This record gives sequence, structure tokens and C-alpha cells, in this order.
Amino acid sequence: MARTALSEWLGLRPSQLRSIPEEAAEALLALREGYQLAVTQTADQRRRNREMAALVRALQALVRLDHETGVANRRAFEERLEEEWQRSRRYRSPFSVIALDVDDLKQINDRHGHACGDLALKAVAGTLAKRVRAQDLVARVGGDEFMVLCPETDFRSVRVVAEKLGRNLEAITVIPPGGGQPVRVAASMGTATAGVHPSSDNLLREADQRLYLAKQLRHHRDVAAISNWGSQQMTAAGD
Repeated sequence: MARTALSEWLGLRPSQLRSIPEEAAEALLALREGYQLAVTQTADQRRRNREMAALVRALQALVRLDHETGVANRRAFEERLEEEWQRSRRYRSPFSVIALDVDDLKQINDRHGHACGDLALKAVAGTLAKRVRAQDLVARVGGDEFMVLCPETDFRSVRVVAEKLGRNLEAITVIPPGGGQPVRVAASMGTATAGVHPSSDNLLREADQRLYLAKQLRHHRDVAAISNWGSQQMTAAGD
């Protein structure tokens, strides 16, 4: 019987296997079953490996997400910032950052409740995510603080990006969950372009300083011009 099964497996006539002892045929069939089992286990293992890799990627994305607003979190921003900083140093390619604060978030929370403040944050995050370019990264790095990282973007180009974002942010209003008049949401921005900075921390510090100036001026277009004027002066000084 073993020779018959072996002939079916090999696609031969039983008469062609007469010279093979029955014991040898049984051994070959046992080897075949072991091989098939190994192939099945290998396929299962590959499937499990793919599922595990997908799970790891999902978890990696999850820990880099700000769950309140749906944009990237501080960790994701810092990792991407370091990548762009190294790329900029290696290839002498420009990149810029935009620091952004939601204005008067505390007043919104006090007057209309924290639920309204949460809606304001989500509205700002959603607007930024929709209006930035595909290569840009939007991240929430603090309570009312956001950062936009703009690869391959010099101080002139980041001005265009900031002004576009400013116009879209000025149009945001939210309705308090309890009803009432729409609440206007405003934000201030400051930009900085990598150039003569000794570190990425200095780049962020410059953007924060311009953001502080923006909060005093409370006007997006003005601060975009001032911020980029500063970047232009730094570049000229570096030349």
C-alpha cells in the first residue's frame, strides 16, 4: 500500500516502483508528511510574523499620536526634527519650523467650559492638518502649543506657508457644547529657518521668541513678515 501511495504522489505507475521495498516507501511517505507539516508551519509562521509586524507598526504610530487632537505628539515631532536636522547638515538643505499657540485658551475654558476649549484645540489641529503640504508634519507639543515642521522650506517659502495657515485659522469658530454664540478661535505663530543655529534647540528657541512677539502683535501676517525678516538677516550674516 505504501508503494501505491508513493506512486500517486510521484505521478508514477506502481509497476515502476516494484524495486523499492515497502519499508522504504513508508519511510519516503513519512518524510513527505514531515515536509508538508514543516511547510505549513513555515507559512503559518510567516503569516504570524506579518501580523506581528503590522501590530508593531500600529503601536509605533499610536505612541506618536496626540489622542485628543489626532495629530502627531511631541515625541513624533522631536524624532522628525532630529531627522531633518541631520539631513539639513548632511545635504545643506533648508527646513523651517512654525511655532503656534492658541490664543486665550484659558479664557475660552473659563467662559465656555473645558469642552469648548477642547473643541477649539481640535479645530486648530484639524485646520492645520488639512492645510499643510503633504511633506509637512503637524504636532501638538503642549497644552495649547503646536509645531509645524516644513522640510525643504527656506525662509521665503515658510512665510507663504505661515500666511496661508494664518488666513485659515482666522476663520475658525466653535459652538459651545451647551449652546450659545459661536466662539472665535485665534492663534499666533512664529517661524524659524535652519541656518546658523548650533543646534535644533536653538532653532526652536528662535521660533518661540518670534511666537512671543506674535502674541504681542496678535496679527498673523505681521509676525510672518517679522519672523522671516529675522531669518533673512541671519542668513545674510552667515554669508
